[in-house]
Amino acid sequence: MSMNYLAHFALSNLNQASLIGNYLGDFVRGKTIEDYSLPIQEGIKLHRTIDSYTDCHPIVVQSKQRIPQPFRRYSGILIDVFYDHFLCQHWQAFYSIPLIDFVQYVYQTLAEYEEQFPERAKMFSQRMKQENILISYTSIEGIRSALERIEQRLRQPNNLRDGIRYLTHSFHQLENDFLTFYPQLEKYINESFPKSFVVSD
Repeated sequence: MSMNYLAHFALSNLNQASLIGNYLGDFVRGKTIEDYSLPIQEGIKLHRTIDSYTDCHPIVVQSKQRIPQPFRRYSGILIDVFYDHFLCQHWQAFYSIPLIDFVQYVYQTLAEYEEQFPERAKMFSQRMKQENILISYTSIEGIRSALERIEQRLRQPNNLRDGIRYLTHSFHQLENDFLTFYPQLEKYINESFPKSFVVSD
């Protein structure tokens, strides 16, 4: 399951159907995708394209290798969350809309569509707004809280919150990784999903 929610929303290019599909990408499987409109289905495809491109990108692999044992097994989760922190920190370098306005747009859009969501997706979208999770990524303490939430959802015993030490320890290296990687991800997504192809629902 993806943990880099802010990046997924940002790459939806302020398109509601694309944003909804991008959010639902972790919550719908198989034929249930066909229950949604074609623009939302395209957003689900966008979500999975972001994930597959990110997971195998050499810069992301390099970032994961900066996480030592015993946390290496959780490096994918940690890097997803850390990268969202860096996106918050450098938001204005990539987008003209203020971060706080964009986050409110996300929450409003999710609320408008939530009756179409599976129960688990509906509950999490409501919690995301109530706890202002996306804005919380701006601070180190917010990242720690995010890791605590994820920790509670993992089945095996873990101390994922302690992984925050690797953000602070390798901050500049990870930040440079992100700043090199994210423009490449944006370019790939914009070429793979032209804005004219994903139309509003």
